[in-house]
Amino acid sequence: MGRKKNVVTTEIPSDFESVDGLQDSDNEEDVVNSRSLVDENVSTVNNNDDEEESMDAEDIDDSNQSDIWESVSRPRSDFMFSKSFGPNIPDTAKSPLDIFSCLFSSDLLDHIVHQINPYISQKMGKQDPITKEELKIFLGINILMGIKKLPSYRDYWSENPQVRDSYISSLMTVNRFSFFLPHIHVNDNSKEPKKGDPNDDKLYKVRPLLDELSRTFKESFNPGKHQSVDESI
Repeated sequence: MGRKKNVVTTEIPSDFESVDGLQDSDNEEDVVNSRSLVDENVSTVNNNDDEEESMDAEDIDDSNQSDIWESVSRPRSDFMFSKSFGPNIPDTAKSPLDIFSCLFSSDLLDHIVHQINPYISQKMGKQDPITKEELKIFLGINILMGIKKLPSYRDYWSENPQVRDSYISSLMTVNRFSFFLPHIHVNDNSKEPKKGDPNDDKLYKVRPLLDELSRTFKESFNPGKHQSVDESI
């Protein structure tokens, strides 16, 4: 049998008594009145809590009802599409070349020629400047090469008659065409803003071309009512 432990009983003071056993008020009646007042306040708080819980429950029920999806058919009121749409080119444009000229304007060709020749003189010194007609031929050859494809662009000037394209080879020599490829230029490199400059443009070298084509494409075609936009745009 183990020894019995001595149990010490300690009286815990109430909320209305001080820890050292002294009451907050010398008047016992004041203490009773204070206790009744506290009981009334506690009862009022409990009633308010019950009311708030009931209101919250009603709000939850209303929110659940408002979140219910309903299938409702409503009449559509679309605006009438009255604008003209389709190609917007002059009536004088009859041939494919005329239509291409509406997109690739004469001003753009002049600009490219104006940019290529100084670039050639800076890089190669004395060299025959290109002309506007030569630039048109170069662009036309590139379009034809996209239709009639060969493994190499030099094959169009091949000595093998089975591979050679007599039409393309008659328009421009292979050496002249090869000269055009690395020297096509549409903007002045000497005026390109440096990295970190507020006017820095990652597309600076082709910006005039993009701006002009954006203008001519917009002017040459009016979009219709229904459009499809691809995400790659």
